[in-house]
Amino acid sequence: MKEEKNNVSVENNEAETKVVGGQSVADNVAAIGDAAAQKVKDFSNKEIGGFKGKQILLVVGAVLVVLLLFIMLSNLGGEKEVKYPVVFKNSDGDILLMTGKMKDEEDAIKLSDESSGSIVYAHTTDRYVLFKKNDALYLYDSKDKEETTKLVSDIDDYMFTENDKYVIAVNTEGALYSYDFKKEKEKIAADVEYVVDYTDTHVLYLNNDDELYVRSLNPKKDDKQKVMEEYDYGAELSVDSKNVVYTNEDGDLYIFNVKKGENEKIASEVDDFYCDEKSCTKMYFLNEEGNLYYYNGKSEEKIASDVASISALDVENQQVLYTKSNDDDEYTLYYQKGKKDAVE
Repeated sequence: MKEEKNNVSVENNEAETKVVGGQSVADNVAAIGDAAAQKVKDFSNKEIGGFKGKQILLVVGAVLVVLLLFIMLSNLGGEKEVKYPVVFKNSDGDILLMTGKMKDEEDAIKLSDESSGSIVYAHTTDRYVLFKKNDALYLYDSKDKEETTKLVSDIDDYMFTENDKYVIAVNTEGALYSYDFKKEKEKIAADVEYVVDYTDTHVLYLNNDDELYVRSLNPKKDDKQKVMEEYDYGAELSVDSKNVVYTNEDGDLYIFNVKKGENEKIASEVDDFYCDEKSCTKMYFLNEEGNLYYYNGKSEEKIASDVASISALDVENQQVLYTKSNDDDEYTLYYQKGKKDAVE
């Protein structure tokens, strides 16, 4: 299922602390940070080929700074800040909602008198909130504070699309619903196992027979198409909803053209792939032998070999940061842009 960034759990009065390996995330981060700091300090004082380790770190640091600056600048889209309301559980067990204009708890709006599980905020507006009550999905609309709208009974999963034009919901019987805030929600698929991915206009889902399907979120468009059978994992719907990229159980990499309903095989023995941010026609992919390739929409080109992992990348501008390891399990970080030689 696509990760939902705006989910908040309100199962407990206090904020949840996720535990990793018997420790909280904060404890793990602190421990990792201390260990990393010591390793950097030790490395800085080493003599390597006539250079101090700290001189090498400066070069690697410069590479990281260049890539991070590019990523940061490319994400500056002038998006307006959304001041989300606060949803919390009071001492009586009620689920309350407060906006920034409310002065104290007495002004808060009561959503439910029971634990509501995950609260889902809209992405672009503070107007809407999805929440669960009595195993049903409800919508809070700040323009109608006196009443919440029940959308789906026996709810299993739910989310807003990125542009908040639709609510996607799946009930416990596998019925997939689409709601556009104008009319009643409408059923657009049955026997759904879970939602794999979604965009502003389409949804990619797996049915109970392990078949992968894509269709429009607009109930009036009966355009359901089967992408593949025996789906295991590894599929992505492009942002423009034109393509589905996936790997099958044999590691074959395919692009499915949604409009044409056709599959095109790109490569074999693929371990992972990384799409561009629009159409998924360009991508990096890593095969099982550790060879890194760039696919430009027509053909692939080998970029590097013996790659251990991908640290960061920018597909559109052909920038990638990856690591290699030697026989002593020592890792080296590389930066590469286009066809230029990699920089350690």
